[in-house]
This record gives sequence, C-alpha cells and structure tokens, in this order.
Amino acid sequence: MPCRSLLRRLLSPALGLTLPCLPTAAQSITNGTVTLHYVPHPTYGLELTSIENNSTGLSFPLAPTDLWEVTFRSPATGGLRRVTPSTPAVASSFSILPGSPNELTAVWTVTWTPSETVEARWTAAALADDDFVTFGMQVTSAGPMPVTKPVRHSLYRMELRLSAAGGAAPASEVLAVPLFLGILFRAPLESAIATSIAGGEGTPSTPPTPPAHPGTFTMQWAAFYEEPQDREANPVLFWGTRDAAFNLKPYTLRLEDTDAKAGNDGLVFGVHHYPLGNLTPGDTTAALPFPVVLSVLAGDWYDAARYYRSWATQPGIQWTQAGNMQGDPDFSALVEEAEVISTLVVERCTSSTIQSTCAVPGLGECNPSYDYANWLQWLIELPDLKSALGVDSVLFRPWVWDKNGTFSLLGDWLPAQTEYETVAPAIAQTEPVAPYFQVDFYSPDAPGYDATYVPGYPGAGIPDFTARDELGVTLSKLVEVEDRTLPCSVLVCPCIGPREALCLGTPFPSAYTIHLAEAAAAAGANGLYMDVYHTDPRLCYAESHVGLHHPQGDGRYWTEGKRDLLSDLRNHMRNVAGVHPEFFTFMEGASEAYLDLIEVCWNRYGGLLTSDASGVARAPMFQTVYNDYQMLGNTLVVTSQDAAVLDDQKTSATLRQAFSAHLFQGGEPFAGVALGPSTILQNKLAHPVYAQAIDMIADSLAVLLDDEVRDLVVFGQRLRDPDRDPASTAVVAWSGTELPYGEAQPLVYASLYGVPDLSTPKLALVLSNWTDAADGSLAEFSGLTPGDQTVDVTIDPSEYGFQTGQTCRLRLITPEAGSSGTFVYDGRELPLTHDVPARATHVFLLDLPAPALGR
Repeated sequence: MPCRSLLRRLLSPALGLTLPCLPTAAQSITNGTVTLHYVPHPTYGLELTSIENNSTGLSFPLAPTDLWEVTFRSPATGGLRRVTPSTPAVASSFSILPGSPNELTAVWTVTWTPSETVEARWTAAALADDDFVTFGMQVTSAGPMPVTKPVRHSLYRMELRLSAAGGAAPASEVLAVPLFLGILFRAPLESAIATSIAGGEGTPSTPPTPPAHPGTFTMQWAAFYEEPQDREANPVLFWGTRDAAFNLKPYTLRLEDTDAKAGNDGLVFGVHHYPLGNLTPGDTTAALPFPVVLSVLAGDWYDAARYYRSWATQPGIQWTQAGNMQGDPDFSALVEEAEVISTLVVERCTSSTIQSTCAVPGLGECNPSYDYANWLQWLIELPDLKSALGVDSVLFRPWVWDKNGTFSLLGDWLPAQTEYETVAPAIAQTEPVAPYFQVDFYSPDAPGYDATYVPGYPGAGIPDFTARDELGVTLSKLVEVEDRTLPCSVLVCPCIGPREALCLGTPFPSAYTIHLAEAAAAAGANGLYMDVYHTDPRLCYAESHVGLHHPQGDGRYWTEGKRDLLSDLRNHMRNVAGVHPEFFTFMEGASEAYLDLIEVCWNRYGGLLTSDASGVARAPMFQTVYNDYQMLGNTLVVTSQDAAVLDDQKTSATLRQAFSAHLFQGGEPFAGVALGPSTILQNKLAHPVYAQAIDMIADSLAVLLDDEVRDLVVFGQRLRDPDRDPASTAVVAWSGTELPYGEAQPLVYASLYGVPDLSTPKLALVLSNWTDAADGSLAEFSGLTPGDQTVDVTIDPSEYGFQTGQTCRLRLITPEAGSSGTFVYDGRELPLTHDVPARATHVFLLDLPAPALGR
C-alpha cells in the first residue's frame, strides 16, 4: 500500500528526513510476556511510546527522545562532534526493516558533511524465553577527513538511550540507581537532582566523568517507579545492561522537555560504549558488545534488585561462580570467623588543640607522638576492645601504618615503622591484620618514580606504566594530602599534590602490589586493604601500551587487569609466598566485578546516611543483591579524648544510630571501631553515657553472633523488611554536627534475613530498638517516645519457601535468654507483635526443624 501523502508531508521537512513507506499507526513487538509499542516520529524517526507486562497488565509510558548518539572527538583539539537523529545534517534518511513480530530494526543514515557519513542500525528484540526487551546498536562511520587536514575525527563513543515518562503524581516518583551501593532520587522530574550524578564529558586530559560500571555505579541497572500504595499493583520500569565481560560502561541521566511545556516530560537513561580501535583512521564499524534490557515489574526498588539478582547469580556469571561466602572455597576463614572488624587510627589532635592552634577547621598541630611511638598502645587496645564488646576475635584494618604517612607520599611507603614491626607480629599471632594501601594512583614525588626496585621491573620508571589520554597527557588528579613533618597552618596543611593514574591494563601494578604485600606480611600482616579499588575504569591511549599491554580504546582491559591483580595477589600470597593460606583483601566501595576476589568491602555511605532534605535517600540495593557474597563493614564507634562529647547524650544517640544504620542497611552486624589514645575501656570508666552506648552494642552482639543468627544475618540474603522497606520510624539528626548532612536513620524497625532457596528454608527477623529513655529530644524531632517499644510486623512465609501444612519452629533469641515453640503453617501471613526493650536487639528465628547451616 502506498504511503499516505499527509504522513510524508509531516515527516519529510524535519531535518531532511527521507522516509520510505512507514506504518501510520502504533506498532508493537511482543514475546507474549512483554510488549513494546512504537510509532514513527517526525524528529526522531522512531518513538517508543510504552512497554507493558502482559501477565500482570502493568504498563509504563515512555517519553519521546533520540534513541542513540555517536560522539566523535578530535585527537588534535579535543573538540566533540555529536550525531543524533535530531541533529541538523546535510541529509538524513530513516527506515524500518521488515522483521518478525518480536523484532524491530531501524536504520538511520546521517550525512554530516559531503565526505562524512554515519549509519546507526538500532535493534529491539522481545525474545521468546525472556520477560524483557533487548536493545542493541551498530554504528558505521565512513569517509573521515583526510589525514592531511589539521583536525581528524575518529569514532570515540556511542550511546544508546531510552526514556521514561513521568506518572500521574510526580511528587511520588522515585528513580533508583545502585550508585554507591544504592540511591533513591525522589520526584526526579521536578528537580535537577537526577542529573547531578551524570557528570560531564571530560576533557582530553581527564577520563570521562559520568559514573561507570564497574565502579561507582555498583551494578548495571536502574529503576523508575511511583511510591506504591499496593506493591503488587505498582509498575516499575527496569532499565539496565547485562554484561558479564566487564566492559567500561559510563551511564548518563538527564531530564528532557520535548514540547516546551512547564515541567519535564521524561528522564533519559543513557549507556556509553567506547569501541575498540576508536582512534584508527578510515572507515569503522562498531557494535554495542552487551545488551540493554527494558522490562516492567511489579513493586519498587527492592523488586528491581531481586530481579537483577536472578540474572547476576545464574550460571555463567563469573563474579558469582565461586558461590556465596559459605560455599566459596577461596573465601578466607580469617574473615569468615572474625566477630568484629575494626579500624585502627591513632589520634593526634584533641578538639582543644584544633580550636586553639588551627585556622583550618578539623586540623590540629602535628603531635610528635603521632609518629607511631604509640603503636605500642595497640597491645593495650586489643584486650580492652574484646572485653568491652564481649567478643573473642577482631579483624584489624590499620589505616595509616606506614612510616611517612600514606597521604603525604603515595607510592612505595614501606618499610613500616619500627614500632609497628614490633607490635604487628604479636597481634597477627591471634588477630587478622590488613594494612592500608592505594594502588590506583602514584605520586611523582614517591621513591622509585624514576627507577623502581619492584621485582621484575628494576630500574623501570613509573611513567612507563601511567595511563595517558588521546593527546599523550598523563591522567592525573589533585589530591589533598597531609605533610606530617610540618605543623598545621593554613598554607601547608592540607597540601595539594598531583597523583598520576597507573594503567591497570599493564602488569606493573600487579607486581607492585605483590611486592608491597610481601613487605607487609614480613611485618605481620595477614591481608591488604585496597583503597578506592572500586573507582571507575579508564581509557588509556599510551602508544607504548597499545598492542603490548592492551588494545586502543575498549575499556574491558582495565577491569580485567584489576581482576588479574587481585587473582595474582591472592595466589602469590597464599601459594607462592606460602606463608598466608588465608590471605585476604579489603576494598573500599562495592563493585560486583571483584566480588569473588575480595572478602570485605568498606561501605561508602558512612553508616548513618538514610535520607536527607533534598529528596535523596539510601537503599541497600547492593546488599539486597549480594548480601551473602561479600561482607560489608564500616567504622561505627569512634573513641575520643573530648569529655564534652563523651558525656553528651547526643554522643550516645549517635553511636546507637550508627550501629542501627549498619543493621538496617544490611551490612555485617559487627561494631567497627576507630581506636585512639583513649581506649574504649578508659572512656567507659570515665563517661557513663558513653558506657551505655557501648554496653548496648555488646548486648546486641551477643544476640547477632549466636551461631544460627549469624548464619542467616551475615552469611544469608538480605530480604525485604516487613512491612515496608525502608521503615518509617526515624529520628531526625540531632544537629548539623553530630550526624552528617542532617540525615535521618530509623531507630525502631524490623529487618529480615534468610536462605529461602534451601530445602529447609530459614528466616531471621531482627527487631531493633535503639531508643533510650534519656533521649529527651527524641519526641521533639520525630514524635517517637523513647524507651521500650512494641514492634508490629507481618511476614508472608510463602514468599520464602514455606509450604502450607508444614510444622515450623519459631524461636526468640535475646541477650538474656531464648524461647522456642512450634506451629503448623496455615498458608496465611504471619503477624508478630513483640516488645523490644530500649537499646536492645531481639531476633526471631523461623525455620523447619533441621540442623543449623553451620560454618
């Protein structure tokens, strides 16, 4: 049938589009589970209008937007040239190719200049066995400018875009992204907050700034939904990538107003790809090497997280193939058996010193005793810490244990201070120790910068292994550092120093890290703390690296290099060195790409952060997906010399909030402790208010470290908190100083953990009450009356594998005693009403009569 002339008149004038015979009405592709609707569009060629789940009847509207973008960069000038369907061009054409009912292929051809043409082939497929639509793209660039011209453009990146439209109640909309473990952006279409995480394009001398995976974007998905009144009837737009090969994937988010009306029409999700050989002159063709998926679920962020888990833990996904913590034969027993994970930081400034001598808030004069003579105090701290918390095993992370100060001289910072070499072996005989180390950046001022003595690379210069951009400029950043040889002053403290990025696509960082790990082991260490190891991968264009160490472009090699480093480190320290069969590694900030190679991750959210006035909230997305694969820790209890702080009831509340935050967010339930010259025991004896908070933590640990509770809470999965996640009872920050950013942390709530996929399912319901009768300001801030609390929760055992008619066991574990009983599950929801005393944790265990999991 010939094309209708009206349609041609509508479409042809826009940007010179020349359209073949196109459908005049809405079209769709479907796999029987999910249907994607689309129509022609005069500006974009093709508009996606909605996606729906046929089994639930739920649908989500999609806003019109460019579906792709190709960016060219000039290596000579760094200038950018963008090509999209709506970009003005000399000539453009668009067509939809014939296909099956479950596939869509659209082709745009854009002639940018008489000698430059870009063809973008965009595909969508609703495959029969999937409950989502898969998107892909291939780009061909032809006819580049002659090499003799002063500016040569090369294919630099391609971006696939999709757009979500707002719902009927924008104020209740939520954008969920697993950036820094998990963030909720509320009412994203009414503010610019959603785009604040997207960053910019970068410059020739810096890597791209949008957050990337593997990196600060800890997983490969996002979700857009409205706060549900009825979770099962609430549509969630699930958008993400499914890439098991660790490709560099920067993500962008932006608001879009397509019709100049008040407010924004939609939120555009974008994923970038940097093709292999993307500075090569001549015709090039590149395809997106991983699928982008779009689906509609019922629920909220939690359901989106569990949906992602169903893919991320299936066979064939490398980072979960070793199994969870209990099933992974390579998971270090030193970490698995530790009861408390502690940070050791030796204080050097009191608050009075700061106020009287330092014009820079938070800094004080350098205390001569800070130069590690007081490392010997560690031997005093250890038994005090164990006694105060009532535990037998502590894993230590010494933060600045090096001779000259980690932040004053990044690089080869060994040998360790003499005092440390005296203390560490004594500690390491009974307690695991993992000193701090940063591998990503190197200081040009560090020893060995021009001629290293790293085994295998004697005499080699560090510049040979730094990452460089397209112009050959070393990738670097300015870092605030401390020079501990100087007194504090506005001029010298803090100092700003350059840090050059080591190229993780070269083998040198691996050899360098092993060299330092061996030296640390000689000083008594059992592991290594890998600071900022989560950072986004980069692109390196160093000519001496290309072909020898890694390809040009294509960010996969960077993550593979980091994985190789961790694998080489573990193998060398456990087998080749032969002295630490349970050698372990820490990481700062979670990234799934290294899940099977690192035992513990130090969280980035600080433990207290839940929500703030800007509409940004934290949700434990990473924990919901991977709680049983990696331990998550944090610094929770900080000692101090300031009596005014330790005697303040707000200090007690802050400590309790910190501990509750950790449990609420699904991290390991241990009390991390930053130690100082004032020990916990000294502070407990001198300050009753402080002692109350520490005793509360000790009582809670007595419950949480029960073998069966720990099997579920530490080594099981974090499940949905009943009745809603997150809980609503919270206390607003006491002031702008005690808690960061004025965020709120729930103080009375229930958290659910378990192993639902066993033949004998088990659940642990953690009931927490961190209020205290002395919290006089609590009612003023939250309306919550402090003291004993009644917690009412409801769980549905059928969601976790329990069957009607089964005889179940329900046990209560408290610091004082426990009780047990059995009941026959009748298939209905199980309501629980329980009184939890102030400053206490109680745990209900629900299971079928069977032995504990054990460790």
